[in-house]
Parts: sequence; C-alpha cells; structure tokens
Amino acid sequence: MRKLLLASTVLATLFSIASPAAARSVTCNGVKHGKIITRDLTVPAGGSCELVNSIVRGDVKVRARGYFQATNTSMHGDVDATRAQTLFIEDGSLVRGDVEGDRTAQVFIFGSKVRGEIQVRRATDKVNICGNTVKEDIRIARSGRDILVGDTQTKDCPGNNVVQRGDIRIENNFTDVELVVRGNKINKGNLIVRQNRGPAAKFVQDNTGGNMLVCAGNDPLFTGSGNTGWLTSSGQCTP
Repeated sequence: MRKLLLASTVLATLFSIASPAAARSVTCNGVKHGKIITRDLTVPAGGSCELVNSIVRGDVKVRARGYFQATNTSMHGDVDATRAQTLFIEDGSLVRGDVEGDRTAQVFIFGSKVRGEIQVRRATDKVNICGNTVKEDIRIARSGRDILVGDTQTKDCPGNNVVQRGDIRIENNFTDVELVVRGNKINKGNLIVRQNRGPAAKFVQDNTGGNMLVCAGNDPLFTGSGNTGWLTSSGQCTP
C-alpha cells in the first residue's frame, strides 16, 4: 500500500509540473477563422494550420514538415519555423517580433508588417518577400533555389519598405531559378548582396537608399542598375 501511495504521489507531482508548460501552448491543425489565442501556438510535426482574421498573443512555432499560413492575422510574439515545409504570412498580417525560417523549404511573406526582423537560413525551394514594411533587417543566407526580395516586374511582388536603420542582406545563396532584389526602399540602412552563386540570372535594380550599397562576389550573370539615393556604393551595383 505504501508503494502505491508513493507512486501516485510521484505521478501527481509530474503532472503538476508538466501541465503549466503544456498550458502555455495551443496546438493548431486545420483552418481557423476569427480566433483569439491567448497563449503560444504550435504547429506539430507534419501538421497544417491556417489562421484567418485571428490573433495570437504569444509566439508561433512551426515544427518539422509543418505548414503554417496567416492571413490578416496579428501575432504578438515571434514566428519561428524550423525544418518546416512552408511558412506563409500574407494580406495585412502583423508580427510584433521576428520572423525566422531555418531549413524551411518555402518562406512566403506578402503585404504584411514585421516589427522585428525577417531572417531566412538554408531554405531549399522558394523565398518570396514582397510588399512588406519591416522595422529591422531582412536577411537571407545559404538558401535557394528561387529568391525574390521585391520584384516590381513580377505581378503581386512589390518592393519592401525597411524603416529606421534596418538592412537588407542577401548573402551566400545558390539559385538556379532566379534571384531578384528589386524596388525596395531602405530608410537609413544598407543593402548588401554578395557571394551569391548558381546558374540563375541575378538582378539588383531600382532600390532606393539608404546608407551603403554593396554588391560583390556574385556570379557574372548579374545586373545591378537603377539603384539611387545611396550615400556610398561599391562593386557590381556601382553606376
């Protein structure tokens, strides 16, 4: 009897410790309209979550192979996708923290506001960042295969507005479809495009600045033109 009582006491203790942590996150699968989520939100491994006209008052975490889409949705914390299939933020959504995609195949951010930074590392398929207002940096590194950071010559991909002292940094990527950085406005920061390789043509055009414009070490299939307003410029984008 004593052993049973001891075992039940241990189990009760374990559940009392685990339950507050579990209560801090809501698991999301399926399509949700008009929801107010007062905690963190998790998309489980292999899961799919779509939020429409909703509010998340914590962080969003997208697990391996997960799909997450936010449409006209406000997220008060960070959005973090690690080894996910797709991270898709669109249509007037707001992220008050950072957006990070790490080893996530596809990252799409359209027509939204990000008060932190956008950082994409080791994407394997597509990165489209179009028509957003971003308070801090936009950074894309070691990614492929199709990268658009604004493309005013492509339908539905206007340039981004980087406010305050945020930078756009496109570095060490490999593209065999396209790499385009076009029509962005950088208030006081820098535009750095360097060491990008692969057989796709690369365009850095019609971006306005800003402090420093640097294009260096990119493959020869490179066009840098029409970039104006920079205090200093060097490399392949120098007029």
